[in-house]
Amino acid sequence: MTNLRRWPFAVMATALIALAQPAFACTPCLSDRHDLSLSLGKNNRAHSEIYLRYEAPSALWAFRPVVGLSRSSAREVWAGAGLMLTWKRPDGPFFVQGSVMPGVYNEGGGINLGGSFQIRSSLEAGYELPSRLRVSIGVDHRSNANTKPFNPGMDGLHLRLSVPLR
Repeated sequence: MTNLRRWPFAVMATALIALAQPAFACTPCLSDRHDLSLSLGKNNRAHSEIYLRYEAPSALWAFRPVVGLSRSSAREVWAGAGLMLTWKRPDGPFFVQGSVMPGVYNEGGGINLGGSFQIRSSLEAGYELPSRLRVSIGVDHRSNANTKPFNPGMDGLHLRLSVPLR
C-alpha cells in the first residue's frame, strides 16, 4: 500500500484513539439511539456505492454495535459488523463518528482487494437536526490488514443520512 493510500486509515485511527479516551468518562457519549443509515458515495476506483447500516444503542461503554452492507456500481459487495463510537456534546448539534467493522467482500466486477476478509474503518462528521435526523460526510477505508500478501485497499467518500428508529 502506498503512503498516499495509508493517510485515511492513519487519520481515522488517530481520531478514534483521541476520541476513545474521553468517551469512557463521557456520559453524553452514551447513546440509546437505534439508527438506520443510508449512504451514497464513491470509492477511489470511481465506482458509485450505496451503503446501508444499522446502529444499535451503546452496549460496551460508549461503543455501539453496528452492522452494514454495501454494493457498488461494479457489483462489489461488502458486509460486516463491528463497533462504532460517537462523540456529541449534549448542547450542540455537531458530532463525530468512527467505526471499525471486520467483514466479507466479493469483488463482483470490481477490484481484487486481496481476499474476502476486509476491515472497513470509517470516520465522519455531521450535524443532528432538531428532528433527530443526522446528516454527515465521511471517509472510509477497506483493507485486509495485511493478512494476505496482496493488499491494495480501497478508500471511499460518502454522504450519509441517519434516521432514528427510537
